[in-house]
Amino acid sequence: MVMKQQLLFPELPQNALIPKPVNVASIPQRSPFRYPGGKTWFVPTFRAWLTNLYPRPEVLIEPFAGGGIISLTALFEDLVSNAVMV
Repeated sequence: MVMKQQLLFPELPQNALIPKPVNVASIPQRSPFRYPGGKTWFVPTFRAWLTNLYPRPEVLIEPFAGGGIISLTALFEDLVSNAVMV
């Protein structure tokens, strides 16, 4: 039996899932907080995934907010209407 790798974001085109190095300096810093282990590197993937969802979610719940870059980016770029940062 051959195991097939399951995709984390099956909604995205396959070529969008090829990891590319992210220059975190090129990502707008929307958070006044700096958090070790932050998700700034994940912003481009998150943005692509969220813009491809239909219907687009109205609320984003970020259970491990840290510096809050994911929630703040989603709100600032009008990808969601509300965000809950825990």
